[in-house]
Amino acid sequence: MPNNLTHFAINADDTARARRFYENVFGWQFQPWGPPDFFQISTGDKTSPPVQGALQKRREIVPGARMIGYECSFAVASVDAIAAAVGKRGDHRDAQSDDPWCGKAYLL
Repeated sequence: MPNNLTHFAINADDTARARRFYENVFGWQFQPWGPPDFFQISTGDKTSPPVQGALQKRREIVPGARMIGYECSFAVASVDAIAAAVGKRGDHRDAQSDDPWCGKAYLL
């Protein structure tokens, strides 16, 4: 399995401003979905396959640490094998979850 990027999320304090920015700069399209201030992002078209994305209100995945930047999700054959490989490099994983939408996940 190639371990491809399958999803990204943008966390923003002002989702309306962030939406306007990405629409105007990249031409991305947004569709409201789920909770308030949550949007699915369409990044591509028939000629350029999209990566599924989300724009959401900034949050704390790890208590006391506001999420900044992008969250990126990768499809892997074994989450545990990837976590072990990260550990062998001397890096660490900050949190583990069993998400009902995507299954087992580690925050690296």
